[in-house]
Amino acid sequence: MYNFKKSFKHDGYFRTLIIYGIMSIFVGILLFSKYNVFYIYIWPFLIFITAIVGFIARIHILKNFMKTAEIATGKVNRTYYYRGYKIVNYEFNYKGKIVKGRAKLNYNKYNKFVEKDTQIKLAIDPNHPSRSYIFDLYFDE
Repeated sequence: MYNFKKSFKHDGYFRTLIIYGIMSIFVGILLFSKYNVFYIYIWPFLIFITAIVGFIARIHILKNFMKTAEIATGKVNRTYYYRGYKIVNYEFNYKGKIVKGRAKLNYNKYNKFVEKDTQIKLAIDPNHPSRSYIFDLYFDE
């Protein structure tokens, strides 16, 4: 079952969408107060609307993911940090094939257990095995 609080803490894409949405509003307000040309200040508001739609779409995708997902275990190959995000590369065996995956996580104390050579539980899309999520960071039993 999908857990919004868990995914919001860990998912790097949520943070990216929120930052772009807030920044575009501030830029739009600054442009609106300085210039009186419609086409200049409409772009930041369009970016904000796109960020909101992306945020809602991400929630919808994660909610519907577990309807068909399968559970497997994988191994973390590499973790590294990039601009405040923890990037996790992992691999798992799915129907005899080695599949690689990647997760973009917010770096926080709750996902410190995801380190190199750690066994992790994954939720996998059976139609597209490379589309997978770390189960403990997004879902409940």
